Amino acid sequence: MILLISGEENFLSSKKLFQIKEKFSSKDIENSNLDEFDEKSFSMQDFIKSISSPPFLSDKRLIILKNILNTKLKKEDEKIFIEQVKKIPDFILLVIYEENKVQGKIFAEIEKISEKNWNYSKLSIPQLEKWADEEFKKNNSEIDKKALSRLVSFVGNDLWQLNQEINKLSTYKNKNNDSIQDEDIDRLVSTNINTNIFQLVDGIGEKNIEKTLTFLNNLITKGEEIIYLLRMMVYQLRNLIIIKELVSRNLNKTEIAKITKKHPFVIEKTIKQSRNFSADELEKMYSEIFETELKIKNGKLEPKIALNILATKLCIKK
Repeated sequence: MILLISGEENFLSSKKLFQIKEKFSSKDIENSNLDEFDEKSFSMQDFIKSISSPPFLSDKRLIILKNILNTKLKKEDEKIFIEQVKKIPDFILLVIYEENKVQGKIFAEIEKISEKNWNYSKLSIPQLEKWADEEFKKNNSEIDKKALSRLVSFVGNDLWQLNQEINKLSTYKNKNNDSIQDEDIDRLVSTNINTNIFQLVDGIGEKNIEKTLTFLNNLITKGEEIIYLLRMMVYQLRNLIIIKELVSRNLNKTEIAKITKKHPFVIEKTIKQSRNFSADELEKMYSEIFETELKIKNGKLEPKIALNILATKLCIKK
């Protein structure tokens, strides 16, 4: 039997591989019928030897190939590999695992002959929220709908981190059986600079001065350089200007992702954020940030004061 596991979402693909291996190992405690090959350990000779060896005191042998199709097989080996895979004995359970997207003839051939095929793509925002909600339920925890959206917005589509944050929040809240709220996300969830800048621009889009200044001063307290924060804001505004222009041409998020070379998840979030701004507003904000940076560099304004003035100006409704 041939099983194929692939896709960009390697949290889910790794989990599937672990489940298959764990189920097999429960019947083969000493792992005497398990062989694993990755891009460093694989050789065609060893692989052929492995699939030809009968199981020891069992009816099956498990052979796992990790990231071989993308990295290890030479053109001249591909034909040999396919021939060998097609004629594996019934006692062999072959799992072909690829962390990244694989293209080409060899992958198409493996797809055709595999009995089961799991392909894990990156999740969209609704899929992430659904997945996270299910994980909280598995942990016997409840999360408020608004807090769930906030969590996904903070973490993004990194399921490894999202899983850690879910476990952390569940452990914390299960002590008193309360549902997880917005304030728990703000207090407990680790965020990166890109997420923080995104939240900052969200506050500006909502014209919420208090929210914007709180985010800004939290970033400064964490030690972020003010000039760096300005440049990250410029970076996000550029993204908004570009994506707003592409949306006006009636391009969908998949087409925009191809043009901008950004993940559809990022495009989805940015399109949503861009609706809070007109094209003129974005251009004016861009100019305001540039002028603020000049004033700081020329010593006309103290950096922290300049940043707070800028944030307030950007939040004032025109």
